[in-house]
Amino acid sequence: MQRHFPPIMLLMLFTSLPGILIAGELQRQHGAHVHGEATGSLAMDGGEIHIELDIPGVNLAGFEHPPRTEEQSETLERVIADLESARWLIADPRAECSIEKIEIATPGFERDEGHDHGHHHDDHDGHDHNERHGDHHDHGHSHDEGHHDIDHHGHEHAEFRIKVRLECSHPASLGWIDLELFDDYPANERMRIDVLTEALATRARLTPGRTRIDLR
Repeated sequence: MQRHFPPIMLLMLFTSLPGILIAGELQRQHGAHVHGEATGSLAMDGGEIHIELDIPGVNLAGFEHPPRTEEQSETLERVIADLESARWLIADPRAECSIEKIEIATPGFERDEGHDHGHHHDDHDGHDHNERHGDHHDHGHSHDEGHHDIDHHGHEHAEFRIKVRLECSHPASLGWIDLELFDDYPANERMRIDVLTEALATRARLTPGRTRIDLR
């Protein structure tokens, strides 16, 4: 159920937006790691949209540790390439949105436990996102200090951390965003996305039969 807020309350929400996002990030980092369930957030401010997703490694790759076989290595690279392609993210074409930046981090999958291997995609060509599905892009790679999720038994849980920034030429026309991360990944059973825009604050619950985040 979507909750609409009066202008004064929306002003208060956006004034505290950085704190809200930080609190949400901390909650996801320290929350329970649940197989089959992904969490995330979507924040829209004017024509800029920020999407963050935390997905257990087993949901997409089928395992949650550094690759132990060549097949697992190939699977991991294939998943990363798929995430970087952003073919799974579809925005309402009326808004003319383009992806400006994608970052994929894979904590727990790296054999070097002291570092998190981050995969970064920067796109500043301004192309419409809906025209880029299936295209190939060059991706830069960097090594960042990583954090591992460890349960109370001391076992590490590898995961995919995804950050996307979109720019929309006509944000008032943006009615929805689809996250199609189910059909190709049956182990990814559900996603909980906290949504904050100028018009609403809600939580979207996505499943294989419901991949759309309504923004109206």
